[in-house]
Order: sequence, then C-alpha cells, then structure tokens
Amino acid sequence: MAERDDQIFLTLPSNNSVNYFPSNKISHYTTKLARPLQLDGAWTCGLVEIQYPCSWNKIYLKDCWLSYRSKTEIEGPHRLRFSIPDGYYDTGHDIINHFNKSTLEVGASLSIMKDPEGYVLLLIGRDGRKVHLSKNLARIFGFMKANEFTSSVKSDTKVDLDSNFHNIYIYTDIIENQLVGDTSAPLLRAIQVDLAKPFGTAVYKTFDNPYYIPVNKHYIDTVELGLYTELGQPVPFEFGHVLCKLNLRKVE
Repeated sequence: MAERDDQIFLTLPSNNSVNYFPSNKISHYTTKLARPLQLDGAWTCGLVEIQYPCSWNKIYLKDCWLSYRSKTEIEGPHRLRFSIPDGYYDTGHDIINHFNKSTLEVGASLSIMKDPEGYVLLLIGRDGRKVHLSKNLARIFGFMKANEFTSSVKSDTKVDLDSNFHNIYIYTDIIENQLVGDTSAPLLRAIQVDLAKPFGTAVYKTFDNPYYIPVNKHYIDTVELGLYTELGQPVPFEFGHVLCKLNLRKVE
C-alpha cells in the first residue's frame, strides 16, 4: 500500500487475507488492509491494473442441455435429456460431437452438424417429435429466434462459445453506485475478455486513463472486489488468482 497526502495505491490479490475471510473466492474476495485508511474530504477510486487467469470453463452442465421427444413416445413427462459435462471446449465441434455421441447411444432420431461457414444444422429424423434446447445452448449454437423445434433447422448465426461471456464487470464496495443498464451498482470498470488467450494463461492489463468513481466512505479497513460476467454470474475461474491495483485520489 503506497500513499501520500492526495493519492493512495492499493494492491489487492485474491489469495490474500484468507485467515480473515476463509470464504474468499478467486472471483469475489475481501482484503483486510495492513492498516485502516482515514480519508478526509472527497476521494475518487480507479482501477489502474488487473491480472487474471484464463481458467474458466465456457460451458456448464446446468446451462447447456437439450431434450428430445420421439413420435413413438407415450404421452407424458418422459423425455430424453442430454447435457454437456463440465469441461473446457475450444471449438463448437467438441460440443456437437458430445451430443451426437449421446443421442446415437440411445438411438434418438437426431443429429447435429456444423456447416463449412460455422452455422449449426439441427437434423430431426422421421421419428423425432420435438427438440428443446436450453437458452444458453441455443445462444451458443446460434439459434436466436427460438429454442424449440419440430423439424430440421439451420441456426440464425454462427457457433459462438463465448456468446455469454465477452466482458468482465469489476465491482467494489468502496465506491458509489453507478447506472449499469437498468440497475444501479458499484461498478468500478468493465473490461473486454481476451478471447485469443489460451486456456490456463494469465492476462495482464494496465489502464493509463482510469475511470475515477467517487469513494463512498471515509474509513476503509477492508476492500471487497467482485468479478462478474455480463449475465451477473461470478467469473468461473477454476484456478489461479486475481490481482487488482486501485488508485485513490483526493478531489481538489
């Protein structure tokens, strides 16, 4: 923690203060400062540096599934449901191959293909009655207008594994709320995810012109930080740690 009368820098790693806050996570953590800050007058806060690992899974079991019903099926709640297992997927082919293997094993009259341009073809055979895609899977496969189908169909857009995760929203409890879409929240900054980075590598970003937000308190002994997706979910880091460096400046 470096400071002077009108400026303070706080370096806040996610793997710190675990003795004080054992429930800390990579994506949401609280740091106990070495000593409290007593701020006189008005101050602002900006993010000047961040480090984070590309260690998230793009698709989760609870979010990506499809259900299939056949014409010969007895009326009722019975249906076949196929889910993508927890894991990291580099291409749309990985996901498509998993579903095709699962449907083939049970003899479902359904197959999925990806054409040379990157669009998904959902091929429902003669015995197929209805296929229902989860909303998340429909978005990833490019079905933007509907997610239930009774006949073969081509996706509206190309496969996009990152359709729900293009930005990281960074929040902290030491700043005033900002207008964020249709809500109000203590958003410090939103940063674009570097999709070109391979799985497991680290990303390092600095900001020469930080966005400074008014600080909401005069006494600070802890700082809480949260990294969330645009869907409001914690960034699902599997390993590694986050480091955020904040700059507090006194308003003249």
